[in-house]
Amino acid sequence: MVMEIESPSTDEVRAYLSKLDFPLIESERFPSADWELVGGRYCSLKGHIAAQLRLRERSTGKTATFYQLLMPNEIANFEGTFEEFDQGVKVKLWQERGLLLGIVGDE
Repeated sequence: MVMEIESPSTDEVRAYLSKLDFPLIESERFPSADWELVGGRYCSLKGHIAAQLRLRERSTGKTATFYQLLMPNEIANFEGTFEEFDQGVKVKLWQERGLLLGIVGDE
């Protein structure tokens, strides 16, 4: 999908995605020294408004799609990490600072 805003600045992307019910966070799993923000857009996951962000790994140029959404009530007790491969694509979910975060990319 095309990014609605292209910017390496978390503050710019956060300001553009101002209709979110939560503030975007910089995940501890993607240190800015290793990953660069490319841009973002709104999306919907299971009926919940979410942020769809594109990240680029600095050393390889590999991109990944990074999702953030407010932790849905129906999975409020989710802990740990969920990881699965679907049609050659790796999907990883975890909770961080009250948000459900997910990364999707080729493995």
